[in-house]
Parts: sequence; structure tokens; C-alpha cells
Amino acid sequence: MSLFDGQGLQGLINEGTASLVVNKVSMTLLGAVGGTIAVLGAVVLPIASGDTAFRAARNIVADYINVDPSKIVKRLAIAIPMFVISYWLTTIDFNILWR
Repeated sequence: MSLFDGQGLQGLINEGTASLVVNKVSMTLLGAVGGTIAVLGAVVLPIASGDTAFRAARNIVADYINVDPSKIVKRLAIAIPMFVISYWLTTIDFNILWR
């Protein structure tokens, strides 16, 4: 971040979204190839982490309510309500959730 002066970076943050900042910083610091890899990593890694978090949460809920999740029907009985709740959470302002 030392390659960006404070005002230029703050202007970039004020101007756009987080994805614009990630793109500009990655491309400036790493060039076209490295920046593209970094931007792809910024997209792929949260998806993989979210998948792992859902799997862990599903297993925790199954363990808590003493359900054997080896059958797909029982896994879906746990997963579908979790996805509904998760979708509902996406409708709430992220700044409220992040507090």
C-alpha cells in the first residue's frame, strides 16, 4: 500500500466499490498477469471458504440435533433452511451484519 499515496488510494476507495479497489491495486502492484491471478484469487477463495463454512455448519447442526447426515434427504432437510436463512441475510445491509 506504500506505492499509493494516501490521497490517491482514498480517492479510489471513495470512487468505487471494493472490487474496483482490489482490481486497481492488484494490477498496479503485480502487473497484468499477477494482477489477474490475484483478482481471480479474491473471487475464488471466498467462494471456497463459504462452501467449507456451510458444510461445517450443516455438520454442526446435524450433530447438535442428533441426525445422521449420511442420507441425502436428511442433509437437504438441514441445508435448505440454512440456505433460506443465508439468502435472507443477503437482503440486509452488510454494514449492519458486520457490526
